[in-house]
Amino acid sequence: MMRLLIILALVPPALMRAGELADMPGVPFAQEAYWAPVVGYPRPGSLHAVFNLDCTDQDVTPHGLILENQGLIIQPLLSFYTPLHADPADWLGNVTFSAGGWGNWHSHPGGTDPGNWREVDLFSGLTCIVERDWQLTAFCSAYLSQTQSYSTAWDFALAVTYDDTELLGNEALHPFVEYRPQIHGSTTAVIDPEIAGESYSLRLGIIPQHQFGPLKLELPAFLTWVPEGFYQDSGGRPAAGGIGFMSAALKLSLPLKYLSTKDINTTLYAAAQYYRIVNGGLLDTNQALGTSLQREHDILQFHLGIRSTF
Repeated sequence: MMRLLIILALVPPALMRAGELADMPGVPFAQEAYWAPVVGYPRPGSLHAVFNLDCTDQDVTPHGLILENQGLIIQPLLSFYTPLHADPADWLGNVTFSAGGWGNWHSHPGGTDPGNWREVDLFSGLTCIVERDWQLTAFCSAYLSQTQSYSTAWDFALAVTYDDTELLGNEALHPFVEYRPQIHGSTTAVIDPEIAGESYSLRLGIIPQHQFGPLKLELPAFLTWVPEGFYQDSGGRPAAGGIGFMSAALKLSLPLKYLSTKDINTTLYAAAQYYRIVNGGLLDTNQALGTSLQREHDILQFHLGIRSTF
């Protein structure tokens, strides 16, 4: 889909660090687990888990960086969670602790020390249900490169989701906002580290969903806003702030009854996700990565995966 060539003459600083840029931290398509509503009120102290295996044709980070668009990319996620408090009659209906990890395997080796297994992320956090309709989620994540392409980076995600089902019924939008500051290192590509600083991103979105018999349709859409300097242009200068990119997806999920029991729910899903890249610094970065020679504004990504909760 995209390649690197013209950039030899335009951005030599970027090429000097292309190996570092080409393997920056990512996050799974299953990241909606950060702000998806907690189902029910499990018994406090009980232990549960979520396993998600996502297969995709591109590796796109939450900040819009296209790290890979060749071959097959497999991204497993395993998260454990235990309710610390659960009482639907209480204003604080649920407090749940979660911890887990995510991996990123590519069929094409890459990175400073080339390999197929590119990245491992570790995360933990709390999810709270307030007044039944509000969900507050706070997660801290560490991003570890398995190819020695970057130093371990840390960020923090704080999300608020509103369940508007009682207001809108089947037309509920499930709006959310997510604030994600970088607390150590960088989870974006840095062309000139001398002027790079800690920063943050803000995401606003909705997750409408409809049930058609056993088939579930989800239409998540969001935009990501960043401050000035969050991205860098081709010369390493701070890029303008504002909308970094927008995204919308169509996801279909179907229960797999033969892999489900009373305590295990397994679903198969397929999705198509569209990205509209707006920020000039993000376009420069993807060009420097060698995955968007023509500075494409429009990206289409496909997913096929399986998810089990138990």
